[in-house]
Amino acid sequence: MGTHSLFRRGWPWSALLLLLLRKLDGRNAKSVFAQAKPFYPDEPTTVWAKTLPELVAKGPQGILRGNVVEISPDGALVYVTLNGGTLHMLNPSTGGIVKTYDVKPVEEEWSVECRSGIGFHLSSFRKIAVFAVIDMPPRGSNEKVKSRVIALTHPSGDVLFTSSPIPGRVSGTPLISSDGKFIFITRNTEDGTVGHFTILSVSEFGKVRFTEASDEFKVNGVVKSRAPYGPPGIVHNPSRGMYSGGIGNTNDFIAWADSTDSGRADIGLTRGFQFPVGFGGIDFTVVRTIKLRDVGFTSSNKPVMSKDGLNLYFTGTRSSVRAWNAMDFGGPLSWRADLARKKNDGLQPIFSGATLSNDEKKIFVGSAGATFVALNATGTRGGKLLWNKTTESVVLSEPNISPDDKRVYFIEARGGIVKSYDVRRGSMKWRVDCAFYLPQDANCLEGRGEGSFSISQNGNTIFFGNTLGVVTALGVAMEPTVPPTAAPTTLSPTSTPTHLPTSLQPTSLAPTISPSTLAPTPVITPKPTVSAMPTSTAPTTRPTKNPTIEPTRHPIPAPTEKPTTQKPMSSPSPTAAPTPPEKSLANVLDTSAANPLNAKMCALSVFLCVAAAFFTVV
Repeated sequence: MGTHSLFRRGWPWSALLLLLLRKLDGRNAKSVFAQAKPFYPDEPTTVWAKTLPELVAKGPQGILRGNVVEISPDGALVYVTLNGGTLHMLNPSTGGIVKTYDVKPVEEEWSVECRSGIGFHLSSFRKIAVFAVIDMPPRGSNEKVKSRVIALTHPSGDVLFTSSPIPGRVSGTPLISSDGKFIFITRNTEDGTVGHFTILSVSEFGKVRFTEASDEFKVNGVVKSRAPYGPPGIVHNPSRGMYSGGIGNTNDFIAWADSTDSGRADIGLTRGFQFPVGFGGIDFTVVRTIKLRDVGFTSSNKPVMSKDGLNLYFTGTRSSVRAWNAMDFGGPLSWRADLARKKNDGLQPIFSGATLSNDEKKIFVGSAGATFVALNATGTRGGKLLWNKTTESVVLSEPNISPDDKRVYFIEARGGIVKSYDVRRGSMKWRVDCAFYLPQDANCLEGRGEGSFSISQNGNTIFFGNTLGVVTALGVAMEPTVPPTAAPTTLSPTSTPTHLPTSLQPTSLAPTISPSTLAPTPVITPKPTVSAMPTSTAPTTRPTKNPTIEPTRHPIPAPTEKPTTQKPMSSPSPTAAPTPPEKSLANVLDTSAANPLNAKMCALSVFLCVAAAFFTVV
């Protein structure tokens, strides 16, 4: 039955609107009518704070630049890497230590360092977490610096393997291929002059299967570049390889840049790697790294890429962000944004990587000059400034974005200041320092916020640490609980049959909410409301003639095709005839203050009804 025929039959506007809303809800399960928005409080709450224990053999350890407080993708554990090579696994809800893994030196008198995050691979076949440590020889020794990659089973924390020592320092965090078979790392010689890209085999307990040094790139027999490497970034299963010869290649793509002089040099290369199409994981003689482009910057930060692998972003020299948007990564830049830096230091690099919004339309980063900025990420306005905020100190770690792209969180180095900003407007929502979330720690201001932090999958909690080895969980959002309502969500049976089938009756629009597992959610219990609906309705069983439906100026419930036989419920007045329900849209939609969406829809429906009545009279 078409909409015009419904109007000719005299259907009220309210019923038609409800029918339309039901169809919209059925077409898009994620529509605004079917889900509730998270609630963002005026200030965060401290869920827990944990001072990690000192190990006698290593003394105080902290979360320094390169270390992380990372919640696993499945939300089971919070992994914390410390600069002394210790890994703690914490309960996300309580902060309790589930397991501690203390990496031992390779030899006596050697020491262990760590500047690594955690790489995850979670599948039904294999669940592992990997990180890297650096083995430092005794002072005055002729031994060279080495590194090891350690793989743990998740969430048990059992050691799957520890690789044999690999020459040099691992740069950044080990990355795992999408199939869980290989681990990718970049590493540099002890003197920081030569970088290597290395692949380890998981099934062979960390055996090195491929490595290639930066000095192997030559032009006409002359060494073109001899430089250390910055940390790598990865995109799993991209749409294609964005370089010459990459069309049709959907294998994982890894990118990185030269990091000469810790990202202060203004001459370098961007590089990449991708297994060739049809690679079977055995013949590594066909494997090569890719020289992408000679560039006027270097970077000691990992790049970020869009999920489809078509967009690539670097932060680096001259406090700049540089991007390739849906263009050959070996070609010219799509855009470049130069951000604030010290006036007397023209080459000063950005200290951290950038973060893309979940819709990948915006990119956020802290500059080298104590500002925090939001930029357009793609399109004709790519690189254009959206907003710019002055910070109290520099930002040393990547920001985090709420899942709904409403809030961006970042941590300033001095005093561990945590800030929340509105993504669209750039207005600060709250600011807290360690005196707020560590009120019992008189020395908390001595701790700096250097390491990377993370946000829970539902966006309710952020997890971060400081250089003193204190880890904190802040509740930053809550998922609302839908309160019960006394008003019924469906219409009672009518006393006479009508023409429309029951399948066209509007349904309840109340969203289904999943409770948070990481932060307590307050439940607001509204005052009970009195419904005009009777507790029982006794329909007649004798059919009547088909009635003539005339237009009405007041909303009425959606009619049914035939009366529904229903056993009457007990009533306070069994001798009195049941009172017909009030034919109001409020009987269908919950218009309580606790449900503003339904209240707005009800108001809209009433407005349409009044408009319909006006035009009917006219």
